[in-house]
Order: sequence, then structure tokens, then C-alpha cells
Amino acid sequence: MLNLLDIARNNFNVDSQVIGHQFIIDLLGTDLSMAPEELAVHIYNVQRKIIGYFGEINSKEILQVLSYIQRMYTQIEIYYTAEIGKNFKIIHGLGTVIGARVIIGDNVTIYQNVTLGDKGDGSRKRPKIDDNVVVFAGSKVLGGICIGANSIIGANSVVLDSFPENSIIAGSPARLVRRKI
Repeated sequence: MLNLLDIARNNFNVDSQVIGHQFIIDLLGTDLSMAPEELAVHIYNVQRKIIGYFGEINSKEILQVLSYIQRMYTQIEIYYTAEIGKNFKIIHGLGTVIGARVIIGDNVTIYQNVTLGDKGDGSRKRPKIDDNVVVFAGSKVLGGICIGANSIIGANSVVLDSFPENSIIAGSPARLVRRKI
């Protein structure tokens, strides 16, 4: 059985006070026999529970170790300060990056090689993705923008502007193709 506790103990020099806490032992001791996409989301959820229990500052070391494990085992990065709603799905997630402080609503689906993050312009602003959005393969959603509920972002789109709900968005740079009825 593969579990996060063994991986962390055997491969990283983690503070024994944190890793030895019963809450951490119980949380990290679960079997990880799951698809990489499920594992990436599972590790993110574990990180959020650790933050809720210990606080981010007090658990920084184990959070970073779990981030390394997430990237090594899944080739997906979900930063632990992202806020992700219910029923989040990653499909064929290889190369997907969800940056720090990104906000994702409920029932959002993301495909492989998608990046949600800042523009790299020093502003550190992150996107907000509302409920029931689908982001297809290769898309980049960057900056302090909002994608409205029930929208679709077409494959390989570069989204740098906000779009209202029920939008179908595509292109590089992305533009509104049409509104869903």
C-alpha cells in the first residue's frame, strides 16, 4: 500500500513533531491507489485540512513536502492556497497548474495542460472561475479576471480578460465566440 506518510518519512527530512502528530498520521496514512488526477486533488484536500488544523505558517514544511509529492507522482500542481469548490474534476491532468490564490467554484472541470495563475507581470493577481465552467486542454487563464458561471473555454485559449456567465470563449487571445442560451 502506497501512502503519503511513508513517502514523506522515507524521502524527506520532515520535522518529527508535525509528522508524528496523530492527526497527520491518520490523514497521510490513507491508501493512494488512485488515478493521478484523483491523487492530485486528494493531496490538495489533505493540505487544506492540515492548514485548517495547524494553520499555514505552522505547517509550511509538511505542506511543501506534499506539494513536491503531488508534482512528482501526478505531474499536476495545485497550490494549497487555491480555493476550490465541490465536485472539482481534472481530466487527463498532465501538466496542469493551479496557482496560489486561484478561486474555483463548484462543478468545474479542467483538462490537461491547463494553467490558472498570474500573468507574470508582478501584479500577482489570480483568476476566479465561477461554478459549472469547463476549461479544455492547453488553455491558460491568467491574471485578476473572472470567468462567469456555465462558461466553456475552448482548447488552447489564452484568456486574459473577464467574461460573463454562459460564455463560450476561444482563441489566443481569447474572445467571446457566443453566449449560451
